[in-house]
Amino acid sequence: MRHSCLLRFFLGAACLATVGLAGAQPRFEPEPDATRATEFIVLGTASGPNSEPDRAQPANALLAGGRLYLVDAGDGAVAQMAKAGLRIGGVDAVFLSHLHFDHIGGMLAVIGLRAQLGTPSTLTIYGPPGTQALVDGLLAAAAPALRAGWGFPGQAWDTDVAAVELRDGDSVTLDALVVTVAENTHFVVPAGDTSPRSAVSLSYRFDAADRSIVYAGDTGPSDALVELAVDLGRY
Repeated sequence: MRHSCLLRFFLGAACLATVGLAGAQPRFEPEPDATRATEFIVLGTASGPNSEPDRAQPANALLAGGRLYLVDAGDGAVAQMAKAGLRIGGVDAVFLSHLHFDHIGGMLAVIGLRAQLGTPSTLTIYGPPGTQALVDGLLAAAAPALRAGWGFPGQAWDTDVAAVELRDGDSVTLDALVVTVAENTHFVVPAGDTSPRSAVSLSYRFDAADRSIVYAGDTGPSDALVELAVDLGRY
């Protein structure tokens, strides 16, 4: 008798949990307001391979002109966005400074959870050379889960992801936001070495209607970064 009551209790709890999950609404804030001042929200600062209990890896959110962008997406980026009241489905684009794991570790969650939410818009991922291969690999890793979907025959999740590789001096215009790229010196090249670069690290300058923001990612001393930051007369 006792086991029967316990079984009914657990079955009832499972039913309640299922109903709660099915009927729950995501706790997301409304879309960013186009009249809202441009903001750069730091989501994570714990660089390197070691995890920290109270800091996520490098990730940032940029709110500009009613659009939401991620600037780097280290491990924990999606959870940190939720703490900041930002919708993962609202991300329009991602800018990656370089392809070290602590700056890209959260990208599979960004892509997969947007697909699970049924986000219809294209997610464009900007980054240094190698970004296309990264995105191709992430989509291949996501393929089994996308095919599984909710488990119904003939039903799968879909996602639209594009990669754009950037180089020193490139510029991208997204609505009213102008993004300018400079290669910094995170990867040290020995003096006189003219062999092709195996890795590139980028800094970004974001020129919005009301302010300019420069993001360095990881770098050592860099004249190109200084020029990117101080040339305020271009816009």
